[in-house]
Amino acid sequence: MKAATYKRFGDHNEIEIEEVQKPKIGSEEILVNVHASSVNQADWLTLTGNPKIARVVFGIFRPKKKILGMDLAGTIVAVGENVTRFKSGDKVFGESTECFAEYTCVSEHEIALAPEGLPDEQVAALPLAGLTALNAVRDQAKVQDGHSILVIGGSGGVGTFTVQIAKIFGASVTAVCSTENIDLMHSIGADAIVDYKTDDFTKSNARFHAIIDIVGSGSLRTHRRLLRDDGVYVAVAVGKTSMGVIGRMLRIALLSKLGSKKMLSFVSSPNSADLGALRDLVENSNLKPIIQRSFSLTEVAEAMRLQGEGHTKGKTVIKI
Repeated sequence: MKAATYKRFGDHNEIEIEEVQKPKIGSEEILVNVHASSVNQADWLTLTGNPKIARVVFGIFRPKKKILGMDLAGTIVAVGENVTRFKSGDKVFGESTECFAEYTCVSEHEIALAPEGLPDEQVAALPLAGLTALNAVRDQAKVQDGHSILVIGGSGGVGTFTVQIAKIFGASVTAVCSTENIDLMHSIGADAIVDYKTDDFTKSNARFHAIIDIVGSGSLRTHRRLLRDDGVYVAVAVGKTSMGVIGRMLRIALLSKLGSKKMLSFVSSPNSADLGALRDLVENSNLKPIIQRSFSLTEVAEAMRLQGEGHTKGKTVIKI
């Protein structure tokens, strides 16, 4: 099979499209023919090995896994003898590893049945970014009808899902983005928009039930000031260097102990139940992936280059 591989940490120039052996499944695994995947910031971190603290997971000196990609939309072609929830022919989506490939092996707990009527490319844009947004809004911020929410970084993959899901949950959403993304924020339902190029949202007199920070920069004390007394700050991103990540996480934990305002960071993990909830939002609440560009498997390096530059609008999809 063809796959996008890398043998050492670096930038997009380390990526090669190679013929590799098709994976063999174990008794509790599923083999999926991948139709599409999508690019996430986590893929860029995996490729670069930065922040270096992440190498505890990715590999200390060289990558543990040689194939990139974390999102998948595809069709099951084989199941292990102990798999009970899926069968060959099922169309599924999920979040795993080594998904920039024609085939990948997954656990049945990492996937769910795909939303009906949605093209593979849109399905592939859902898992990691959609689950992160769902967990941030529903589980961490505990957004309810009537809440006011500030989304810092509303135009990226996680941000576009966060704005939409917060609206579905009944919140009034203020989105922070750049000038060129204002129309996009209007189109997905943001009630108010702050252009960070012309306005300083930290000087606002507004107070929010929750702040969901997808950028991971700026003063935590300033962000905390923008919260209501019973508000919560949720950090999706916390830094780009090892010391930056550790330092910001420590400051978040410390500030959360001061007063009634909560401050926290989290990492989303894939599971079938949340993927099912995400599918329901697509089918019943009109949640829509925002896709900026699509690339073929042979163009993964270019897609990753654009991801590394930042400022992506919505999701970038890989057609396998």
